[in-house]
Amino acid sequence: MARLFHFDKGEYLYHQGEEQEYLYCLLEGKLQVDFFQSDGSYAVFAFESAFSVIGDLELVDKHKRVGNVVCISDCKLLVIPIALVREHCLRDADFLQFLLLQVGKKFSEFNTLHTQNRLSVESKLSRYLQFRFEREGAKLELEKRDAIASMLGISVRQLNRTLKSFNERGMIQSKNRSLEVIKPEVLYGLNYETD
Repeated sequence: MARLFHFDKGEYLYHQGEEQEYLYCLLEGKLQVDFFQSDGSYAVFAFESAFSVIGDLELVDKHKRVGNVVCISDCKLLVIPIALVREHCLRDADFLQFLLLQVGKKFSEFNTLHTQNRLSVESKLSRYLQFRFEREGAKLELEKRDAIASMLGISVRQLNRTLKSFNERGMIQSKNRSLEVIKPEVLYGLNYETD
């Protein structure tokens, strides 16, 4: 049976390598998906907001958890036992279509944010801010800067320097973790500049 749970900021839904027991539907709040690579380095994979499904990739692939999921704000989640999902939902066309849309969205976001090795730091940050602007609007609450930098494959110093440059050029206004996109058209113009 599906149940509604409240998770506090800083609480983990699961850790890398654990067996999958539940499928999670995020109703309120924000999650960070991160992982440790085989060389021991740490990387942030994604930030998930309301109406994201967590555990969908593992459901389809039947592997152990490939990352950690931690609440970066207080969260409300619908928690469904994975055995129940496998028994009753995997033959339902509507559920499978919903799952396919979720997985497709994740691959699209991953492609947008992670296949940018040759792009300049400005272009990487620009793409990230465009993505957030399209999903959340002009006013954004940013995650911790080290997590954003990790996800973009840049240093925190490069991130801070580029945010400062964007501020000075009037493209954004930022203070602490609050950011407002002022000139989205300029951000879109930076999309494919390379270093």
